[in-house]
Amino acid sequence: MDERRCLAVLGILGLLSPLVTASIIAQTSTQPLDRQENPLNLAGMLDPSVGARGGTTTYWSEGFKTRVYIVPDYNVPDPEAHYYWIGSHLANGYWIQVGYLTAHERPRGAWFYCYLPPAGGDYVVRKGPDGSAGPTYTYMYYSAIHVGDGYWSFVKGGDEYLGTEFFDVDSTGYHAPASIAEKGGEYGGWLKPVYFNPAISYKPRGSSYFRQAEQGYAYREPTDNCNQNYDIVRLGFNYIQVGQYTNPTCDYGDGEKIWG
Repeated sequence: MDERRCLAVLGILGLLSPLVTASIIAQTSTQPLDRQENPLNLAGMLDPSVGARGGTTTYWSEGFKTRVYIVPDYNVPDPEAHYYWIGSHLANGYWIQVGYLTAHERPRGAWFYCYLPPAGGDYVVRKGPDGSAGPTYTYMYYSAIHVGDGYWSFVKGGDEYLGTEFFDVDSTGYHAPASIAEKGGEYGGWLKPVYFNPAISYKPRGSSYFRQAEQGYAYREPTDNCNQNYDIVRLGFNYIQVGQYTNPTCDYGDGEKIWG
């Protein structure tokens, strides 16, 4: 399943051929609102991950964003990298995401975005230079927004456009965005907890404004990763801290409601 991992590819770009095919199968969740099993339909795609995804009110959004805390690069073992991002499937099956990474090797503390086409295709990853994620120990917004005619822009802060790509669709369809902390690698590095506040905002179809996600559901990959000290700490409405902890409380299992 490695060829289906957008972020796993980020950590090993230098070890792979330039063309790696990826397949996304878009599905619709019909689970009850108080619990949603594997709502991102990403099983097998991600490295160890933990975070939250929106509820059904975030479906058909024309944009999504998160406000994430920027942590410094340290204690990230070679060749591992850690990723903090927001992402979603689009209505036609594309997978897109945007955020920042910390790494042992360069780029360090850099923004990134990537996407995977539906039904097979080449992954695309774009990354900024060292230090481009934003000042450490501060918050930064990252967003993906439909800007018209099937084009989506990836934005840092309020007005720094990282890139614009054509996906030939104007919304996420029956898919909800998710804010995720992910450890790209298997070398034992500790995934430093970060704050997402607000964790998920979305732009309803036809609206000019973003709204905060009314509900948030736990996402874990693998689903039992509390055994590896991954956890989700609810600090308020749409306000979480996620990562690895010495003594995780495991209050939220995969798919359980965090807020709303």
